Amino acid sequence: MSDIDWLKIIDNIIEEIDDNFDTLSKLNMNDSGKSKMFADKENERCKKILLSQKTNIKQFYEAKNKRFIPLGTVLILTPFSSAYTSILHKLIPSLLVGNKCIIKSSNFTNNCSAYFIDMLKSCMPAKLANKIIFKEDLNSVKEIIKKQAFDVILFTGKSETAKEIKKQIGRKRGVFETGSLALAYIDKDIDLDKVAHEICDNSFAQNGMRCIGLKNVFIHASIYDALKEKIVKLVNTYKRNENYIREFKNQQTKKEILQNIENYLSNGYTNLQNDLTFPILIESSLNIKNYFLKEMYGPVLCLHRVDDINKIPLEYLKRSSLSTSIYSNNQNNIKLFIKNDIYTGSILINKGPAIRNDDLPFGGFYDENENKESFWDIINIASNIQIIDKL
Repeated sequence: MSDIDWLKIIDNIIEEIDDNFDTLSKLNMNDSGKSKMFADKENERCKKILLSQKTNIKQFYEAKNKRFIPLGTVLILTPFSSAYTSILHKLIPSLLVGNKCIIKSSNFTNNCSAYFIDMLKSCMPAKLANKIIFKEDLNSVKEIIKKQAFDVILFTGKSETAKEIKKQIGRKRGVFETGSLALAYIDKDIDLDKVAHEICDNSFAQNGMRCIGLKNVFIHASIYDALKEKIVKLVNTYKRNENYIREFKNQQTKKEILQNIENYLSNGYTNLQNDLTFPILIESSLNIKNYFLKEMYGPVLCLHRVDDINKIPLEYLKRSSLSTSIYSNNQNNIKLFIKNDIYTGSILINKGPAIRNDDLPFGGFYDENENKESFWDIINIASNIQIIDKL
């Protein structure tokens, strides 16, 4: 489809997002449970992703010595926490190389995802739009997976689901992005007010429903009590702020989270709040070996006191999700942290792990994760590349 003007399509989609801004936000709020602030932010992120993709598409067209051969059918599975952005990351590069795309969003976001996909298709010529198939029925997608009736799978979601899919698909190509166990280390030389706000924003934004959401914070012992006090005060304000915390749409997820928290509390963890309403803030003690490593897609945060940067248990570093942070002004400690055996896709310095750079490919390194979701990663996974030697 070399005659398709992708740059014009991208411009049209951005214009449609602006024209449908409020509708997209309301649908997203109703389906996923986001606050208006974060629903609006997802719309804005969509536009940033598209502008980034526009730059990448120009580079794609400039690759005169390469031929990208589509593999056939790309199966796209997206989470309820980022209904629009997850579709864009996967769909545009898959279509660009000529694949057909089957999309299944979370059952909770079928309405807003269907609206968003129809909007995208309205910006495309019919021969391109017809390559996009949206599936609302989960059982039909399970059948596609069971029969391996696809060539590439692009998945974002829970680790448990990723494991089950991988058992069924053999050697099919794919991207599997799972997470929600991001960690941060806070050194003793950091502005406590600034870092307290960033910790809470990174943990509780979007009801905590983020694969890059912060769950474990390791704090140097010399500042632990002072920083904990500031975080506790902030959490109390978040409980009353619907811009951050709203009632869960997914009651099963809510039930699972509360059961997990109660289990941790019965095994030595301490609840730093008066109740178990969201957001939930708990702390560990140094002698606890029941590590806080259960994936929970909700506004939950655990604080840990450590005497030194080297005292972070290896088990946390090996499950540190798609993104990890260090807050420090000590260059030696930053270098030491980076040299650690951290199984993470990205390390951010003096910014939270949930700060999204839309060019940044995440992807962790533990078993459930595979490959990354940047534009060029998907181009490479969703096509065979021929190198043409011009005479």
